Amino acid sequence: MKKIIILIITITLSYVTFGQKNNIDKRKETIKAERIAFITSKIDLTPAEAQKFWPVYNEYINKQEDIMMQKRKNMRNFIKNQDNLTDKQTQDIIDKLILLKRQECNLFEDYNKKIEQILPIKKVALLYHSEKQFKRYLMKKMQSKKRHN
Repeated sequence: MKKIIILIITITLSYVTFGQKNNIDKRKETIKAERIAFITSKIDLTPAEAQKFWPVYNEYINKQEDIMMQKRKNMRNFIKNQDNLTDKQTQDIIDKLILLKRQECNLFEDYNKKIEQILPIKKVALLYHSEKQFKRYLMKKMQSKKRHN
């Protein structure tokens, strides 16, 4: 009987976890689609530009997200263990954060060069402005959802 109950609980938890992951994946895909539409509209990409630009830009965004995840993990490690960390361990966490910020800057510089090979320079400048506008748009959208819930 215990085995059956454990099996039922395990299956139920698996569905809940899968459902949560599935919702996160759906949300990420929705944001990605919104980002594509928003930026394409704001910088007025031609179909030929879009075909070359989006694979490069998406690669950049994925690498940027990897770095952000590492930064979050690093800071979570500090917050979770701050009372038990030595000064050396704390310094290592700070050094890792500095390294990640440096990687972020290098990534931006590398992909800026790639994007400049695809788009006219004014569209590159508009891209960076549009990214900030898109982040503001998402924040407002999230705040609006919180107010309505």
